[in-house]
Amino acid sequence: MNNLSIKVKLSGLAGLVSLCLVVLSMIALSSFNNIAMLNETLVLVKDSEVDMLQLRRNEKDFLTRLDVKYQTKFERNYEQLTVRINQLKQKIEGLDWENGKDAELVNLLQYLKDYQHSFYNIVAIYKKIGFTHETGLRGTLRRAVHDAESLVRKSNQLQLTADILMLRRNEKDFMLRKLQKYKQKFERNYSFFNLHLKASALDVTVKRAIELKMTDYRLKFMQLFDGYQQFGLTPDTGFQGVMRDSIHKTEAIYHQLTHELETNIIAQNNRIYNQLLLITILLIIIIVSAVLSISYSINTRLDLLKSHLRDVAIKSGDLSVSLKISGRDEITLICKYFNQFVDNLKNTFNQIPIFSEHLEQASKINAAVSSQTHQLAVTQQVESDQLADAVSKMVLATEDITHNIHVAANSAKEANKSVLQGKATIHHVSHSINALAEQLQSSVDVANNLAENGNSISIVLDVIRDIAAQTNLLALNAAIEAARAGANGRGFAVVADEVRTLAQRTAASTVQIQALIENLQKNVFSTVDVMQNGSAGALSTAQDAANSMEILDDISDNVQQIFELNTNIARASKEQGVMSTKINQNIMSINATVRETAKQSNETSQSSSRIKNIAVELQALVATYRF
Repeated sequence: MNNLSIKVKLSGLAGLVSLCLVVLSMIALSSFNNIAMLNETLVLVKDSEVDMLQLRRNEKDFLTRLDVKYQTKFERNYEQLTVRINQLKQKIEGLDWENGKDAELVNLLQYLKDYQHSFYNIVAIYKKIGFTHETGLRGTLRRAVHDAESLVRKSNQLQLTADILMLRRNEKDFMLRKLQKYKQKFERNYSFFNLHLKASALDVTVKRAIELKMTDYRLKFMQLFDGYQQFGLTPDTGFQGVMRDSIHKTEAIYHQLTHELETNIIAQNNRIYNQLLLITILLIIIIVSAVLSISYSINTRLDLLKSHLRDVAIKSGDLSVSLKISGRDEITLICKYFNQFVDNLKNTFNQIPIFSEHLEQASKINAAVSSQTHQLAVTQQVESDQLADAVSKMVLATEDITHNIHVAANSAKEANKSVLQGKATIHHVSHSINALAEQLQSSVDVANNLAENGNSISIVLDVIRDIAAQTNLLALNAAIEAARAGANGRGFAVVADEVRTLAQRTAASTVQIQALIENLQKNVFSTVDVMQNGSAGALSTAQDAANSMEILDDISDNVQQIFELNTNIARASKEQGVMSTKINQNIMSINATVRETAKQSNETSQSSSRIKNIAVELQALVATYRF
């Protein structure tokens, strides 16, 4: 472990933790995938059950309504159910499950196929029996008994009619209740009918005809009975019983699959929980062990390093002690670099006495130079004070010039704003005048259309006036004819008089409307003239506004040029003021520097004396170390 660096150890620890997390994630992912597959399988089973219930619904709908469209729905749902069962088979093959499920699914498909065949046989039987009382065996049975009844009624045999009604009763009872005893009653009543037919006083030909019709009726009833018997007189017999048995077996398999899947999902959840818990505990133990091992190896070497450094610190000034730690980690490098530092420190201590002597000589020379520097600094301070006064006066004059230029620039700027505001106002007025001119033009068009509509109304009024005149003539003619008719035409004369009155009122109204329309057209033409004059005036005003806009553009350009010139002058004046201020500041800084130089030259002289004393003390201090 000591041959590995701490970085490598920590990287290995991080890699171990990452590997453990990856393993845990892969195991959890695999387990969750199994649970997801089980859940998908359970969903397929539930969906298949729904499809099976849909088949049952189609079956019941067909038996209730006897409509072939439910056979089509049954076929479509059966194909969908078959696809789901094949998908379920593939899902179960991908699961780690006990054997025997493939056989159950095969049996399930076989039961569904039996159910399908039974349903198709029932549909075929009902097609044979007849979906309505006029089709199939039911229709032929009905026609046969109607033929027999018509012959019996013609013969006026009440007993035979009663026997036929009894047979019809047995027929209806059978079709309602599907009980075999009604077949036996039918046979017995049919025998009674034959006995009564033979004992009747009917002609032999009539008897033969009635016998043939009744024989055909009996044959059709027996065929109908056989059809219902094939279908199943009870829910447990015939194709109905086969279909019921198949669907019950199918439901049993679905219930078993659902129960086993739910049980398996619960078991898988428990197994995955225990497995993940065990793996997590194991990985935590591995990680904690690795952390403790690395921590122990690092702490052991740190304790050894601490012991060596304590020896160096306790043995005052003894630089002959060196750190001895084996290994290739960072702690070994620290010991190596510390030993190199001690060696460099030894060399430095060997050079300190020589440097101390040189430092003492340099301090003497520095003291003499500092005295001369102090005298020069006093002279330079007096000259810099005079220069600072002159520059301050120049800065004040420059600031006055800059202020005046700024005032002129601001005035030009305000003038430019006023010109722009006037330009915007004129532009808005011009836009409004143009809009007004367009609206006036639109109003002129509307007024012209109104005048044209007035002309159209005048034409219509002419037609109405002609119709009123014709109506008046017709009413007059009708009154004349009514007068010729005498008393019989009085009512017609009153109506003709009312019609003539209405025609006269209509003619008078058309004259009034014509006068109103002519007055309206005159007003419209006057309005058109006024609007056209207003539109021309608005266009002229808009042109004047456009000319004013051009003049304001020229004024704005000139004011902008003045503003730019003032701005450039102000900028140059400001830069000159800044430069003057900087010169003043630099002179003041030089003055302060000179004063500081004089002060520091004095301090330097004092420092030279202290350096000399320090050099003596340093030589005495180095003499206390052993190396």
